[in-house]
Amino acid sequence: HDLILDALINRDKAGWNELPRRIVKKYGGDVTTKGLTNKEPLPNYLAPLAEKVYNDFLISQMPNHMLINGYSAGDGIMPHTDGPSYHPEVVCLNLGSSRVLSFWKDQQAVRNNEYLARIYCEPRSVVMFSDVFYKEHLHGVEYVTEENLSNDESDPETFINNWTHISIPLGCTPTKIPLTATRYSITIRHATPCSCE
Repeated sequence: HDLILDALINRDKAGWNELPRRIVKKYGGDVTTKGLTNKEPLPNYLAPLAEKVYNDFLISQMPNHMLINGYSAGDGIMPHTDGPSYHPEVVCLNLGSSRVLSFWKDQQAVRNNEYLARIYCEPRSVVMFSDVFYKEHLHGVEYVTEENLSNDESDPETFINNWTHISIPLGCTPTKIPLTATRYSITIRHATPCSCE
């Protein structure tokens, strides 16, 4: 965890792109509507991570692409799908700060605050999702400066589905956790190579 984070932030400083509400960099090539182009090998410090994900999670395709997102407090990414150029299995490694990864059935569900799931992603935690959750349902990180968490299923805006698996002491519910540090996520997946190359 610390070695990867140090490499991303301090040693491998090139390649970061500043978007309106997050920073991002990619490894493995460019993903287009036609598939993966400008293919390049993963850097030495990330290639073993791809192999470990492939072996430990028994996914069907060796990861060949990684996207790193950095979210400061108040930043996020709107509900979205990742498109058809990726194999529908993804593993996200969470580093730095904790954040909630939310899932919705569709845009109408987003407007109605109807969550399919809310997963509290702690540092060093891993989230995998696939098939319909990856291809059809939306996922995103909401633009908040604190996370409101509870195990109260009647309160969809605070309920988190992995309440019994989180490690930090939360005490009484609901719990508000201020966001002070940057959360980094490494999205690990297989992009279908473009037949044009």
